Parts: sequence; structure tokens; C-alpha cells
Amino acid sequence: MDAKRLTSALARLEHHLTTQAPQIARGLRPPIEVETLPANDYRPELPLPEEVRIWFAWHDGMTDDPAFRLPSGYSPLPWKYAVKLTDMLTEPNRPDGLAQPGPSMLTLMNVATSYLMVDCNVSPGTVTPVRHWNTHEMATWPGVFAPSLTETVELWNRLLVRGAYRWDADGDDWAADVPVHLTTYGLTQI
Repeated sequence: MDAKRLTSALARLEHHLTTQAPQIARGLRPPIEVETLPANDYRPELPLPEEVRIWFAWHDGMTDDPAFRLPSGYSPLPWKYAVKLTDMLTEPNRPDGLAQPGPSMLTLMNVATSYLMVDCNVSPGTVTPVRHWNTHEMATWPGVFAPSLTETVELWNRLLVRGAYRWDADGDDWAADVPVHLTTYGLTQI
């Protein structure tokens, strides 16, 4: 796990948001004092991976206004809501009968019924796999969306630099021209 790489990727993402969609950048909440997140605040048996700690040290999600979201449509969740939503999604014997994330998952972002979650069951110092899950489309638990949170942020940066996502001030929304092979992962849900 390269902490400097993730920190740099997040700084570039914030720069892209600030220059391309300043109104979205203003929706980022202040960071959490990561030292205040006990290792067992989420699941006592799973310490929070370093990538997750860096994520919340960057910003504690976005404002509650649904208009504030990243280029893919996903809204980063504040820590307390991320934990609450994950507890709800991983509740044993859910009545809807849908596949559910495992107990080591933590929800970081959502758009409607689509979630980006990280697997916290990793060895210290290793990367944190990211999974995409849509509760209404998948009967089974999906595969890995990206090998790490760092790679997820880097993907957004590449798409912003290439103009695959651009802020449409007239429509007050993100416009997308995302490569077809990425639409499987919910990246066009804007």
C-alpha cells in the first residue's frame, strides 16, 4: 500500500473538482481526525485499512445534498453514515432475499441503490479491494471493481483528464462519455 500515491491521487481529484466543478468541490465535508477513529470503531475484529483511514482524512464524505457527487454519480459518505448504512446492508437474513455484502465490507460511496464498498479484511499495509454492488441488479455478490481504493481514485482522475467526465454548467450536472467497457461498473450512473 503506497500511502503517498493515494494522498497524491486524492489531491489531484480535489484539484480536478475545484477547477472543473467548483460547486461540487464545495460540497466536500471537512476531514475526520483519523486519530479519533479507533481501529475497532467499525468492526472490533477488523482494523481499518490504511487506505480507508487516508480516505476519511481527505474528506468526511460530501454534504447531504444529492446534487453533490463525484463524476460517476457516487457520493462519498460521511463516516457515521457509512457505518450505519453498512450495518443495514450486511444485516443477516435480510427480508429482500438479495445477496448481501460480507461482514468485512464497508460502504464508502453510493448512488441510489448502487454502492462502492471496500473489503476491510486485508493484511496491514496491503491494498483495500473495492467492490461495486447494485442491490436491484445483482443476485450474487460481485467481483472486485478495482484492486484498491487508490486505483479507483486514479481511474476517476484519468477519466476527468481525458474529458470522459466534464461538468455541464448549463445542465448543472456531469456529462459523460465513458468507454463502454467501464459502464458495467456503474460509472455512467450520473
